[in-house]
Amino acid sequence: MKMTIFILIIVIIFIVFVFFSLKRKVRGLPFLKKIYFFSEAEKKFYLALKQVTDKNNWVIFPKVRLLDIFYIPGRYHSRENFLLKNKIVQKHVDFLLCDNSAFSPIAAVELDDSSHRWGKRKERDEFVDSVFSSTKLPLLRIWVSSSYDINSLEQKIKEEIEKIKPQK
Repeated sequence: MKMTIFILIIVIIFIVFVFFSLKRKVRGLPFLKKIYFFSEAEKKFYLALKQVTDKNNWVIFPKVRLLDIFYIPGRYHSRENFLLKNKIVQKHVDFLLCDNSAFSPIAAVELDDSSHRWGKRKERDEFVDSVFSSTKLPLLRIWVSSSYDINSLEQKIKEEIEKIKPQK
């Protein structure tokens, strides 16, 4: 009797081990695809912004890393270069606007909500603002809303772009 129970326990352990081993191999990496790329607020804003960009022959790129927009010139030593890159590598802007011919950045847009008023998020925003300011690339902060006035949004973007154009 004891031998039968022992063999049964060994068989059960073996079956459980095989089951979990096969399950792990079939599943692969533990990533899952998100159902939605945008939050509802981001989607509403994107649709409004798209009307502006289509009208002005601009292109929208959503969720762009700062490291994809900015680079550090070679005059920095490698350690300093590394530290500066680290400050921007995991930061992104909600939307980057580019001209439609060369895909050159013309402005960025951050969609802000109440989370941008406090603590670490406020510090992060101040740093990002300073990066954009130092490179003379406009960064517009738009407060999240249930709807957007397309003409007002277009005017605001154009005003920010005009501010950085060289005066003749």
